[in-house]
Amino acid sequence: MSAEWRIEKPIGTIPNILLMEKNELNLFAGDISRAYGNVRILIHPFYRENMEPDPYDQARQYSHSNLVRDSLINCDLPSLIFEDPDSVDSTNLRVQFSSRKNCTYFVTTKHDNPTPTIPGLHITDEQAWEYLLNQLHLAGVKKCELGGRELYHLSNGRAGGCVLVAYERLCEKFNTRLIGNLCYPDNII
Repeated sequence: MSAEWRIEKPIGTIPNILLMEKNELNLFAGDISRAYGNVRILIHPFYRENMEPDPYDQARQYSHSNLVRDSLINCDLPSLIFEDPDSVDSTNLRVQFSSRKNCTYFVTTKHDNPTPTIPGLHITDEQAWEYLLNQLHLAGVKKCELGGRELYHLSNGRAGGCVLVAYERLCEKFNTRLIGNLCYPDNII
C-alpha cells in the first residue's frame, strides 16, 4: 500500500481489510490459507435493523438476523462483512461476542451500495473494487460464499440488489456462490 493510502483505523474491534497494515494482512492471509482459500462474505447483513421496523416483514427480518449471527458463530471460514461506515459500530456490537475458531473482518462500503470505500480517500468505484479484489487475491482467496441483504427479483424477471452487485464483481476473480438461506429477502437467484 502506498503512503497516500494510509488512513486512520476504523472504529470498533473488527479490522477493516482496506485499512490493514502489512502484518495484519499477513494474519488475514493466514486465516485464508487455513480455510484453503475459502471465505464467507456477507453484504450489509443487518441492513434496516436500525430503521423503523416493517410490521409486515419484522418476523422474517428477525429470523434472518438470527441466522446470520449463527452463521458467523458456527462457520469455520474467515468472514468479511461489507458494511456502511455509519453501521460498522452497531454491526461490530452484534458480532463481537462470537468466540469463533475463525476471524471476522470488515469492508467499509458506500451507503446503500456494496462498493468498497476507504474512509478519507477519494477514488473511483472501479479503483475501489480493483483494490479490494487485489487484496483478496493477494491474501489467497479462491472461493467466496456470499449472502446478505438485499437480493430481490425485479418485475422484469431480472434480479437486483447489493448482493447481486457484489456477486458479479467477485465472480470476476473468484469462484463465488450464493448461500441461499443467508440472502434476504429472496433465498436464491
